[in-house]
Amino acid sequence: MAIATTGALTLGAFDRLVVRQAEIERLHAVHGDIVRVRASIFRAEAAYRAFAIAGDEQYLEPYNAAVQDLDTRMQRLASNASLDAAELAEFKQLGIDLDVKQAEFARGIRDGLRGHLQDSTRRVRDGSARASLMSVIERLDRIDLAQETRLNNGQGRYQRMVDGAYILVIGAMLVSLVLLGVLVFRIYRASAWAYEARVELAARNVELGRLLAANDAASRHMHELSALMGYLHACNTTQEALQVLKDRLPALFPGVGGALYEWVSTDGLMQLTVAWGERGHLPVIRADECWGLRRGQPFTQPAGGGVLACKHFHHEVGDPRVEGIECLPMMAHGEIIGLLVLEEGVPSAECDEAERARAHDIRERAVEHVALSLGNLRLRESLREQSIRDPLTGLHNRRFLEEFVEREIIVAARKRADGDHPGFAVLMIDVDHFKKFNDEYGHDIGDLVLCEVARTIQAGTRATDIVARYGGEEFSVVLTDIAPELARERAESLRAAVAGLEPKGPRGFVGRVTVSIGLAHYPHDGACSADLHAAADNALYEAKRGGRNRVHLFRDAA
Repeated sequence: MAIATTGALTLGAFDRLVVRQAEIERLHAVHGDIVRVRASIFRAEAAYRAFAIAGDEQYLEPYNAAVQDLDTRMQRLASNASLDAAELAEFKQLGIDLDVKQAEFARGIRDGLRGHLQDSTRRVRDGSARASLMSVIERLDRIDLAQETRLNNGQGRYQRMVDGAYILVIGAMLVSLVLLGVLVFRIYRASAWAYEARVELAARNVELGRLLAANDAASRHMHELSALMGYLHACNTTQEALQVLKDRLPALFPGVGGALYEWVSTDGLMQLTVAWGERGHLPVIRADECWGLRRGQPFTQPAGGGVLACKHFHHEVGDPRVEGIECLPMMAHGEIIGLLVLEEGVPSAECDEAERARAHDIRERAVEHVALSLGNLRLRESLREQSIRDPLTGLHNRRFLEEFVEREIIVAARKRADGDHPGFAVLMIDVDHFKKFNDEYGHDIGDLVLCEVARTIQAGTRATDIVARYGGEEFSVVLTDIAPELARERAESLRAAVAGLEPKGPRGFVGRVTVSIGLAHYPHDGACSADLHAAADNALYEAKRGGRNRVHLFRDAA
């Protein structure tokens, strides 16, 4: 009877242990699902932020994967039988709130796919989208804290039950050695299960911590990249953008040295514009010295260097440690515009291949965005230059000239108010008998004469002066900060320089070239651009009427 009672009690105790163990495992499962829901929310929000800022559809794939995982785990939590009614209701409400947020994100994605990213970008930058998600995360954390409390209490009760079982086994030892052996075996097996569960939980916590750290690092990188792209989009010139990159690139790649080279000539020269870190970099390299530029794709320096390493690292005598340095070509609109060199940021022993692949992918995407911004700036500068330049002579055109004169009038007026200022002069220059060159030699020779005259006038002016093609065979020159008599001397010098030209065509010398010049001076001859050019035109007419190949001042004509 005693043996039967002892056996029954022992079996009952172990059955309760098994039940408690199952309850603990269910609590572990709920805790794991909550942690993964939180990670999925962060991944979805990070991918949506990246899409809203960059407008790149490739960020939708990680977003959709995170949303799918989030929906699956929320459904599992909302239907978990181990949760009480209040917790089930809370998870159902959280699911509804997340569905509302997903609908908001879906609207932003649809707007982005249609090319309307302004609202989505505004919501991302003002923090409203993230604030609502953080409220969900806080509610999840409260539930997780309650579950963790239940888990700790359950483990405490479990441990007390184990202790009771040991006491029961000791009492059973007095009854039967056989029963003792059976009980010891079952207790040992239960203890092993508990230990394995604790070891597995610790390993999963370590893995979750690593994943969360990687997700945080990716979020920080996306934030820095978003900030950098915002600055680059606001830049007006390439030089301004390079200064921004010099300031922001070290923050975009923390703990990693590097350098940025800019394509500066048609013969393949690359000039160092930005460098950070301890490693030295050559100020100028050739494109054919870099395997990344020659192959048109990212290149990682191999171990040991040798012929398979880029030649622009060979100057580091005594320092052959170039393994892992990446050369990332920067391409935009089908052309190479630069090269980004990045050192190895994470030792291979501290991360697996998947993490290294993600790091390389993040780098390449950052380079693509930066290259596209620089390419767009260059294109914008090129279009602006084309809009203010004469395509034949390379001089400024009439539109730029008139805007410059108006600005110069404002500057001269301010300087005259502050003190003595000589003013500036406007020259109207016309090639004498230009029609003869077109009629006798053809328009190609006429274009040749115009280009020769343009180069001669440009060479005879200062860097602060402006030379423009006014139209046809007429040119205009603005001489800044100059008195009338000195302006006349400069005009005579230009006239004499043009008269000394000896243009030659395919059949040799095409004839002497002369110009007539009309000169007007601010503020004596006009108070606006139209008045000054009209005065210079009248003076030019007098120079023509006086026999050509001469300089005439407007005040003399008056």
